[in-house]
Amino acid sequence: MKIRVRYSLIIVAMIIVIAATLSVSLIMAFKDASREINALHDDMLSRQLIDTATRQAENVAAQLAENLANPVYFLEMDAIQDLLEIVLAHPDVDAVVVLDGNNRIIHDGKASLPSFGERVRLKQPAEERLRHGETSVQQDRDVIQIVQPIVLGSQAIGAVQLKYSLKSILDNAAELRASMQQAEREAFLSFVRFAVFTTLLLVVAGALLSLLVVQVIQNPILKLVHFAEEMGKGMFHQKVDIERSDELGQLANSLNEMAARLDERTREIQFLAFHDGLTQLPNRDYFKSSLDEAIKRAKRERLGFTLLFIDIDNFKLINDVYGHAAGDYILISLAKRIQSCLRETDLVANSMADDKHSLLGRLAGDEFIALLEGTDNKIDAAAISQRILDRVSRPFQWKNNAISLGISVGIALYPDNGNSVETLLRNADAAMYYVKKQGKNNFHFFSPELDQQAHEQLALLEDLAKAVSRNQLELWFQPQYDLVSRQLVGAEALLRWRHPTRGLLYPDSFIPLAEKSVHIYDVGAWVIRESIARLRQWQRIDPGLCVAINVSPVQLQRSGWLLEQLADVAQDPRLAAKIDLEITESFFIKAEGNAAAALSELSEKGFHIWLDDFGTGFSSLNHLKHFPVDGVKIDKTYVSEMVDHTESLSLTRAIVQVAEAFGIRVIAEGVETAEQELLLRQLGCTLAQGYLYSKPLTAGEFEDFLLAQIVPGRVS
Repeated sequence: MKIRVRYSLIIVAMIIVIAATLSVSLIMAFKDASREINALHDDMLSRQLIDTATRQAENVAAQLAENLANPVYFLEMDAIQDLLEIVLAHPDVDAVVVLDGNNRIIHDGKASLPSFGERVRLKQPAEERLRHGETSVQQDRDVIQIVQPIVLGSQAIGAVQLKYSLKSILDNAAELRASMQQAEREAFLSFVRFAVFTTLLLVVAGALLSLLVVQVIQNPILKLVHFAEEMGKGMFHQKVDIERSDELGQLANSLNEMAARLDERTREIQFLAFHDGLTQLPNRDYFKSSLDEAIKRAKRERLGFTLLFIDIDNFKLINDVYGHAAGDYILISLAKRIQSCLRETDLVANSMADDKHSLLGRLAGDEFIALLEGTDNKIDAAAISQRILDRVSRPFQWKNNAISLGISVGIALYPDNGNSVETLLRNADAAMYYVKKQGKNNFHFFSPELDQQAHEQLALLEDLAKAVSRNQLELWFQPQYDLVSRQLVGAEALLRWRHPTRGLLYPDSFIPLAEKSVHIYDVGAWVIRESIARLRQWQRIDPGLCVAINVSPVQLQRSGWLLEQLADVAQDPRLAAKIDLEITESFFIKAEGNAAAALSELSEKGFHIWLDDFGTGFSSLNHLKHFPVDGVKIDKTYVSEMVDHTESLSLTRAIVQVAEAFGIRVIAEGVETAEQELLLRQLGCTLAQGYLYSKPLTAGEFEDFLLAQIVPGRVS
């Protein structure tokens, strides 16, 4: 036998074996795949049927809850039963129960109502979702249980518990499963016949096409597989090089286009992940990473750099007055102005060292941070900071408005003020807050004294947390007089803290700190309780006495807090009418939503709302028009200056006239001389307090003072 024939026979025999093996493998694979597909299809079918039934049950429960809103609210039992009978007529509905707001049964669809009033214990997930006004769906074997809240307006007044049977659906699924198994057997036999026939064709065609397949198809496929593996590793910048005009070529081109789009989108995502969406500046994470790298470079090269912490002064006021669109415009424009200053700095730095540069980032809200690697001394840092302040001081044009802006800049130097990211940021932030306290719109370098102040404030805050429980707080009272009758009519409650080591502290030294923590609520609750207790006690001596209580804006912003503290007093309108709640005028600029509603509700319950420090804020007339204000307190600055300054006198006169026009009362604080009192009486001011009458007194001293002021026969 010739070698050619022999090798041909060997090749044919190998092809036959391979084809037969392939056919058997395909048959077995088909059988396994069919079984898996049918199992998956069966599972998906069952799930789809159950999902359909669940949606149908949810729709029934939702429609029933909507229809039951009025009958449940008015407890129309006949109407409820009619609705339940309609639902129970559905073949798949096993049971339906209507619950009230306390999960007690109102109706179970039975005319005799055997379970009326019984409390239904819902499972924890259903109870939790119902409490949030959400629908609960739970499946237990062949039953779906739905708990749907009944809502009237925006208030949940009860719930519907619906049990929906899945028995008919599961029976249908079983029938379909049997049909699919029969179809699977028939398909398998058909495939076996097809596999045998295909094997014969493969034997003939395989020998002819094997070499061609290897050369024409296999090599490009291997390239595509390798390219797909690289894409799976995230290497989207590569290209697969297959120059063909057939489907493989089209697939290669499609993969190249996909890789290019993925590469572009990946770059966009990476940019968004590390940059601020509004200003396009590096965000906190990116900046902190860059700052860490700058620290490493500085340590390696033994160089220094400067960190600027920049915060916009009164930025919330801009949002409140001009709107958030104006606020966004300010942030973008401010970032550009600061960057222009930093670019000028880079030009000087780059003339000395090519690797020195600056970086500006936005930390959050109205906070920016600048890294100046080319600046390592206070003289240059101060010059750059002043340049930024000057550039920012130019008005920003927003539509037809020229908005003036100030910024506070805190400066920290590496390595003098820290050698870690967190330390440098914290110290620059502390320097910025020092600028805020000193009047804003300036810059300041960090110093160890600021760090000491921060530690002292932290220690003071820790002591404040224990002040209430250790009875260290005291209320002092400054008398308030009627200028017409010259009689004592009330007192302002003034908080004092008798600190065990620092002595007697006034509110200015700890209230701003408390307002940045939860302690303002504990302190405020104590002040209200103590003030009311003293008022009850002193009204036995003088039933007409009033007490003024200062309320922090932070306390008003917590929904329902102030109403909760005054809930007991609100039940006694006569006592409530003797309580004046003093709120700073600056709060009314920001008052909205819950805070404004709380003021209105307090006014309706008889409490008097007073504007403290009136005339020092903005849009005062607007406040008197739109808020329930009963009185205003003239700031002591105007009172102290009105004798010698006509401007203060004119402003005081205007305040009194405006108050009279609105029908509200006026009290002047800080009255110290008889001349001031005479002027106030001539202007029409009816109430006053100050050292002319009495300094603030302890509770015991005020009670003695009150007893001494009682006039026989006085009508309160």
